[in-house]
Amino acid sequence: MRKVLDDIVTIALAFEQKGWAEGNAGNISVNVTGSPGSLPDEPLDSYPLYPLPATFRALAGQYLLVSGAGTRMRNLVKQPLLNLLLLKISDDGTSYIHLPIRQEIDTTLRPTTEFMTHLSVQEYLLTTGHKEQAVVHTHVNELIALTLDPKITDEITLNRILGSILTEMAMLIPKGLGLIPLLEPGSEDVARATAESLQQHDMILWARHGVITVGKDLYDCLDKIEIVTKAAKIYFLVRPL
Repeated sequence: MRKVLDDIVTIALAFEQKGWAEGNAGNISVNVTGSPGSLPDEPLDSYPLYPLPATFRALAGQYLLVSGAGTRMRNLVKQPLLNLLLLKISDDGTSYIHLPIRQEIDTTLRPTTEFMTHLSVQEYLLTTGHKEQAVVHTHVNELIALTLDPKITDEITLNRILGSILTEMAMLIPKGLGLIPLLEPGSEDVARATAESLQQHDMILWARHGVITVGKDLYDCLDKIEIVTKAAKIYFLVRPL
């Protein structure tokens, strides 16, 4: 658990320094079930239950570390324990309890506004046997710009262009990028579309919004975002006006 917390601080700092985290942009979740350390195994009646936005039976009993709603990446860097929630999903997958990762729990803190998407993606990863446990969403200027480029109207064109720029794309992003049209942030629609697109792709671009990706850990997520961002930067450098 200590390593995951340290990784969150490092990744949050990288997002802040790169300019990918304006305001409270971006969010993180990590499935820490079975992580070495002191994951509490508290009975559900020890803490209040909070309803989930939908039923996630496959996540029953799982522990998720999730960034809080309104959390800024700079706050995660300075005070990670004050801006993260350790959640245990109930046995029926309809609610969660907020467990302490410090002496006291901030009862006003709620999970990220993109919680529905994180739950949907974490459930997809678990039910399909994927090894990835980290989910990251952030706002990368160049990747948002790709979704506004009139020359890029579909996933085939997007992946053909980026794949032709860097050989590393084929190694780190073998299934390419998905492209989802503008949907309401935090909605069930964007959550469903993201989980479905991940069945075919390694990373998803949300039009006019940002990027979401999964990885075996947070560094894996960062590696993927950085390589695609580099390809996008080169594309805009050489693209005819």
